[in-house]
Amino acid sequence: MKKCATLATLLALTMSVAVTRAASQIPAQNIQTAGLSLQAEKPPHVDAEPSPADRDLERTIKDALGQDPHMAYSRVNVHVDDKAVVLGGVVLT
Repeated sequence: MKKCATLATLLALTMSVAVTRAASQIPAQNIQTAGLSLQAEKPPHVDAEPSPADRDLERTIKDALGQDPHMAYSRVNVHVDDKAVVLGGVVLT
């Protein structure tokens, strides 16, 4: 489980860097449009009760992103289940 948490944290940090670089290349007017479309998306549908281990991993990823000074004004949502780690939100540069 610790190996999985480390891998997920590395994935989250890699994704935050990629999103930051991509966002810096988008013109300012497109950022506002992209933010509106992200707010309209529904969260993933979950049929089963969330696993405590999945919630712990979500919390670990959110804490790691919260400690990164480059992510201070960003809003990143994390959803973990037995098949995927889903990151969504807005990363400001």
